[in-house]
Amino acid sequence: VAALCYSPLVDFSDTGNDEKTPYCILAANFADSCLATYTRNVTDPEERRLVSPINHSLRDLPPLFLQWGDLERFYEQGLRFKAKADAEGVTNMEFDILKNIVHDPVMFPTVVSPAAEKAIQNGCAFAAKHLAPVLRCDSADPEPEPQS
Repeated sequence: VAALCYSPLVDFSDTGNDEKTPYCILAANFADSCLATYTRNVTDPEERRLVSPINHSLRDLPPLFLQWGDLERFYEQGLRFKAKADAEGVTNMEFDILKNIVHDPVMFPTVVSPAAEKAIQNGCAFAAKHLAPVLRCDSADPEPEPQS
């Protein structure tokens, strides 16, 4: 039906970058280790390149909601992914770039990060819009008013 992607890694060739994103809570060595584990059985360089979502056509995918913070490690990847989607004429993706936010803002309690509440609301609105027709709901409003 649709997918919500929070701070997704879309270019597996992009490693390191602690110097570019000094405020990101996701350390490059941790992200790079996870990526090495994920691709450990892919030894052919061309196959390895094809593992990255950014190296494929973005057409014919289900509706996607992609959210990044502008202070996080994958922010520049997000901008490149959006540019690729725009260049391919993809119209079923929504990009939510959050200002002054680090990696994965929806994991923070809203009391700690008020921006997390907005991030969650944005994702919920997207999900409601795409799930309401499937669930045959009368409203795509994520929090409809109670009926009396």
